[in-house]
Amino acid sequence: MKKLAVLVIVCCLTMGISISNVMAEEHGFMAGDPGYNPGAAGYDPGYKFFNPFNWWDEVPTITVRNPFDRGYWSSTGIMTITLKDLSKFYNHCGPGVTQGMRLCIAAGKRLYEDGMIVRGDLRVVTGDNHGPAAVIEYITNAVYGKPCGKAGVWFNGKMVYDTSIGKYSFIFYRKSTGKAIKLTLKLGVLPKEMRELKKKQFAGKKLTPEQVARMKAMARKWAFKSMIMPEKELLKIEELKDFNWNSYFKKAYGS
Repeated sequence: MKKLAVLVIVCCLTMGISISNVMAEEHGFMAGDPGYNPGAAGYDPGYKFFNPFNWWDEVPTITVRNPFDRGYWSSTGIMTITLKDLSKFYNHCGPGVTQGMRLCIAAGKRLYEDGMIVRGDLRVVTGDNHGPAAVIEYITNAVYGKPCGKAGVWFNGKMVYDTSIGKYSFIFYRKSTGKAIKLTLKLGVLPKEMRELKKKQFAGKKLTPEQVARMKAMARKWAFKSMIMPEKELLKIEELKDFNWNSYFKKAYGS
């Protein structure tokens, strides 16, 4: 009887490991990825986060109020957005996605007593025109583009692009209270190897399958490191006094 029990346990463990490996391979989180293997160069203890069974559920979420689409989002007009939701919407989960979500979480904590952003209430100035900015649009409904006729439903001009604030900086302004904060990503510069591979790719040079796999693995590591690291290590946070949203809007879109 004891032998049978031991055999059953061994079989279950073997099946569990096999299933874990299959799921991990599906998401690319295997021991060959940079930083995953404790015995390899570049090991990052943060990789213990990658549990193929629940890694989507271990990262922060953000809850927002949507006064315009009550009933479409939920019966209460309140919705919780997860990293999995964003990954499905953008069809990937790169550093821009995770950093955009962390920026919104930090802004919500400081501009709203309950931490819940009210969609449509925020105005955003971004020094970056892609990556985090796109996620901020999704979460806050502050969309880049001058309002114009029917297109104003989508391009509402509540986000402006201004490089003068710094490429890795974002200003969140709550119109209903006049309060504004500036958030700057400290994780601005990608690892050197990743920068070089992306530069080759953007120049039209074909990467080898190994280089593509390597770059994707580094991007995943960079993305999730920024998702789970302490806020003080990820962001520089400044409260802005006498912030003038109109000056940024006029500079970007005219009167």
